Amino acid sequence: ESFGFDVVVGPDHGALDFLIQKFNDSPLVNLFLQTGVSAWLLPHSRLNVAAHATYPAADFVEAVSQSASAQRKRLFMAVHLESAHYPYVARDARRVLEAENRFRSEHVNALTVVDGQIDQLMKELQAAGRLDDALVVFLSDHGESFGETRKIHKFGQPVLESQVYGHGTSVVMPEQNHVVLAYLVYRDGKVVNRPST
Repeated sequence: ESFGFDVVVGPDHGALDFLIQKFNDSPLVNLFLQTGVSAWLLPHSRLNVAAHATYPAADFVEAVSQSASAQRKRLFMAVHLESAHYPYVARDARRVLEAENRFRSEHVNALTVVDGQIDQLMKELQAAGRLDDALVVFLSDHGESFGETRKIHKFGQPVLESQVYGHGTSVVMPEQNHVVLAYLVYRDGKVVNRPST
């Protein structure tokens, strides 16, 4: 709310949303987190993507959709889907890639969760009439690199080789500073812009 939003869906922010998650990973707490009451009793743990073992990807999207449907006026909504963020651990990930580079495999597999969340969110927004007249923007926050060796050039000449792991930490690694950007324009519930690159 301090950034001007009327509603925030997700855990309370602060040190506790990271620090206590290891202790919360027990059968009883995991079961309790699947109930709505946990939002009041464990506000730092409910819908918390930092708690990989208990984060319910579909429940998060459902909570976002319900919040959007409850708004009667025009809506600006920002949704951050973090399942594919480092350390690339997502309990609902499908195994679609097995590669020598473990980090790349885990990232691609975790992206299957985000893909499912986007599909679910778009369907729920459509069903709620939120896409009758809308602009939907998909934007990644940064890229990822998984330790591949790259030559760094200066004035067209290679000056050094770099091997970097990270996400958004190196300006010389194109994989880390290129982002995905896509948008859809909806009128009367139908997409009216044409695909382009």
